[in-house]
Amino acid sequence: MKKIIGLLVMVCVLSAAIFAQEDVRKHQHEPLDMLLGINLGTSLFLEFKDMATDKPKASFFRSADFGLTYDFYVFSWLSATTGLFLHPQFSIIWKEEYANRPDIEAKDIIQFPLCLTIPLQAHVNVPRAEWLYLGAGVNLNIPITSLMGEAAKVTGLIGLETFDSKGKFFVSVPLDFGFDLIQSRDGGARFFFRFTPAFLEQKTLVPFGIVCQIYNFRIGD
Repeated sequence: MKKIIGLLVMVCVLSAAIFAQEDVRKHQHEPLDMLLGINLGTSLFLEFKDMATDKPKASFFRSADFGLTYDFYVFSWLSATTGLFLHPQFSIIWKEEYANRPDIEAKDIIQFPLCLTIPLQAHVNVPRAEWLYLGAGVNLNIPITSLMGEAAKVTGLIGLETFDSKGKFFVSVPLDFGFDLIQSRDGGARFFFRFTPAFLEQKTLVPFGIVCQIYNFRIGD
């Protein structure tokens, strides 16, 4: 009888240990999880004419992001995100009042900077639907050179640099909605759509784009 009781106790202990081990990760992510991701993104904004007044109004914006992201999970559903991107963007912004201003130059209208971008964001994995990924934050964009100006130096096209300026520091506010495909015990990808109001020197634009985090590596697991 004692042997049977001892055997039952041993089975209960082993079963509890197995279930406890399986219960270590209840969620797709857990507090203190850290991820390092490879990030690719692109955005576009178009605006050509005011249909109500038929007055000329032209804006064009195209950008891309290449870089790394770092995620730290505060809770299983909330993460803080930062990183570092190379962010080339090309913009043409025309305002009606420019037509009567002789001081306006091409470089005031056309810009092609290469920026270093530092994201400061928070993201949520929706409880009970953790594959849904939502987020918002601020991007700090620091222009480091004019790509058109650099092209002028390389190609020797004199005067090309006068059509461009790298512009000044600006902030943008990314708003994300998408899908988190990262496995609970492994890495994986994310795909999400992004609205990014950008507060440029000449105008505030709201480009729309898509971001692909090709792969996110778990750190420390």
